[in-house]
Amino acid sequence: MEKLVLEASSLAMIEGSEYVTQEHFDYALKAVDVNVSEREEKLRRMVEELKKLENVNLALINSALQFLLREKEVEGERVRGVMA
Repeated sequence: MEKLVLEASSLAMIEGSEYVTQEHFDYALKAVDVNVSEREEKLRRMVEELKKLENVNLALINSALQFLLREKEVEGERVRGVMA
């Protein structure tokens, strides 16, 4: 989200626009690339590394993942796969 806002505001600034418009956001949305599979893999690796550590609160990790599940039902299946 931050990337999108920064891109849209940069476009507006380059154009000399006084305001960031929907057109700026539309263009920024096309320009900003979110690699979902890369994010999933990063999350999976982080969770696996955390599970290896002795002093990590696994209940906290599971609680955080459950929160993600509640917040993003569409992405829930991907997160569930990480928890397995």
